[in-house]
Amino acid sequence: MGERATSLDELSPQAGSGALTGGGTSGQDRKRLCHLRQFLPSKHSPVPRVSTIESNEARSVDIVMVDIVRAGGVSQWMKIAGMAEAFNLPIVSHVMPEILVHLVAAAPNGLTVEYMPWMLALYEETPAIENGMLILPDKPGLGLKFDEDAVKAFTV
Repeated sequence: MGERATSLDELSPQAGSGALTGGGTSGQDRKRLCHLRQFLPSKHSPVPRVSTIESNEARSVDIVMVDIVRAGGVSQWMKIAGMAEAFNLPIVSHVMPEILVHLVAAAPNGLTVEYMPWMLALYEETPAIENGMLILPDKPGLGLKFDEDAVKAFTV
């Protein structure tokens, strides 16, 4: 598979601060990063499915974390979950718990929902939390309805 990096310092200078986020990281550096055997946050990769495949094939991650927005939406997130499952890896969410609670529950390898309540104010009602667990809404769709006043407050 080529030369392996043993620390972030061994990567090319062009990788810079984007070494872990995929920004400005060359394919070769990504492959070398995979061999560090540490969490490689695929959620910030410009091409999450590609970085997920590389990370999975190199067995460099223990848990796959995906940002639904950067992944390209629900369908792409579920494809990445399927790829992770093929490598017997769990998948977790990154932000947007009000939406991702459904996807993590639907994925056979879904592990946990990262709870970052940054956008909850946009909704009239969000998934309840009981004993530290998000409860799946039983309403149609995602079970969410925008709070019109909150949306107006954020309108530019």
